[in-house]
Order: sequence, then structure tokens, then C-alpha cells
Amino acid sequence: MSLSDYQISFGGLLVGDETDYDLKKEEGLTSWQVRTDDDDFPLQWGSIPGTDEVNARVVKLSFEMLNDPTTIRAFRDAYLPSESTLSDLKAKFPEFEEEITVQARVRNRPRVRTIDDVNGVVKFEPVELYIPDPRLYFTATESEAVPVFFVGGDALDLTAGSGADLGFDLTAGSGTDLGFDFTGVTSSGEVIVTNRGNVNTYPVLLFTPDGGGPMTQWVLTNETTGETATFATDLNPGQTMTVDMAMVATSKTGSPVTINGSSLYQAWQQPRTPLRIVPGPNTLRFDVLSGTAGNASCLVTASSAVL
Repeated sequence: MSLSDYQISFGGLLVGDETDYDLKKEEGLTSWQVRTDDDDFPLQWGSIPGTDEVNARVVKLSFEMLNDPTTIRAFRDAYLPSESTLSDLKAKFPEFEEEITVQARVRNRPRVRTIDDVNGVVKFEPVELYIPDPRLYFTATESEAVPVFFVGGDALDLTAGSGADLGFDLTAGSGTDLGFDFTGVTSSGEVIVTNRGNVNTYPVLLFTPDGGGPMTQWVLTNETTGETATFATDLNPGQTMTVDMAMVATSKTGSPVTINGSSLYQAWQQPRTPLRIVPGPNTLRFDVLSGTAGNASCLVTASSAVL
């Protein structure tokens, strides 16, 4: 379901504009803070600049709704605590061209009782949601299939005829140029994946081998950043390897490298630097270093990210 402006979906419940739940105030969804490891000079002004990292988000939402038991129960069921599970929160505001999504869980859900209750209005404020990954992701993802890269070659121009190319007459038999086939082959295998946001995002990679034999070593390169991700194992026909770079670069949990659902982290070769999709267009290249290349491919799926 597509959201309209000033609407939020969480826990299976839609709140905000044109719903039974008025969103009176939102704070923190598009705000951010950093932590730093600056080191103060002990005997002089200032400090030694360190590194700034963006903190997790804490979003505060204030709601009003009618004092109706069914309406209140649905809200309470949606905004429940969780020991460890993160749930999708989707939101739409005019400042964004499209929906954004994050992973969140409820940390606080205060019920405020005032004289308004008598008049049929119930308040929950502020409901606090904890979002460990501060990036805001567009719900619409981009997927691009990257074929195996191969280098082409230029053909010789040996066409015979009147005017040009009188030095060679290599036409055989009837028809045109039946004696020699010097058709050139262009390079293939570079694909552009675009991050429409303003901060780095981390893709999911799905490697599929050729049907004629296994891949044993291969590499995906982001030629825009120079970063590479190399893998070495027997990936046989009928198998797929899934690599989720967000599981090593963000707070997303799970097994980052799996083959048909089974973890195989050791197949990812050192140095294990998470491959980023930086803001703007990124040129990706897929090379099979050993094993059967053929029609092997890498499906790259990424969500644009903003801060």
C-alpha cells in the first residue's frame, strides 16, 4: 500500500492524515546527531579532530484518537515492545519525493490522561521508537543484473569494392564478403546502479553460476569507488550465493554470505571491505576469475539512502 503525505505505517497500523489516528507531532525521523572521538589538548585551546559517526535515531510521536475501545486496542497492539526484533516503519512526508523506510522497535508508549478523555479524545505521547540504523531508505529498490565482463576486440576493415579498400579483394563466391568474417565484438558486462540518495547504501548481491559448470572464484568491482568483493568456493549449477553487504556495514542482523540458505562466510576473501553504492551512478563489473563463466550473473539490489 502506498502512503500519502503525513502518514506512517508501523506494526500493521496506518496512522496520520486521513486515518483514525491524528499524528500531532513527530520528532527525530529526519533529525540526526553524531558522536565523536575528538581528543582535547591538555594544555592548549581546542582539540585534536577525530571521527564523527552518526548515532542511532530515537523518534518521538504524539498521537490523538477517539476514545473508542476498538480504535485504542488496535493502536496498543501495533505499538508493542520487542526483545530483539526490528519491524518495518514506513513514512511519507512532502520533503521526500517518495516513501522512506527504516527498521525500528518501540521503547516507550506513554498514555496521557487529561480532561480531554471525558470529551472523547485519548492521547499517547510521546511514543518512542528506536532506530539503530540512522539511514532512511527509499522503499522502492533498484535491481540490475550484471553479466560476466569480457573484453571485445576491434575488427579489421577488409571490405573490397570500388572507391575505398581497393588494396584488398577478399570477397569469395557470390554475395558479399563470404570469404572472411571480421565482425568486431564490443566489451560487455559493466552496469550502472544509481543511488538516488545522499549517503552510502549497501546492496544485496545474488550470484548465479552458468548452467554448464561451477564458478570457483569471482569478483564484483565498483569501478566508481575502486572497491572489490572477491569470493572463492565451488558454486555449482542450481545453487545461488546471496551476499548482504548491509549485514556487515550496518545494524542489520543475519548471515551475510549464504549458499541456498546455508552460511558460508569464509567464501568471502580478505580484505572483507563492505562494497558500497555511493550517491549517484555507480559502475559495477563482474569477473569470473576461475571456473565456468558462460552465462553466470550477479543480481545487484539496492535501496537509495538519505540522511
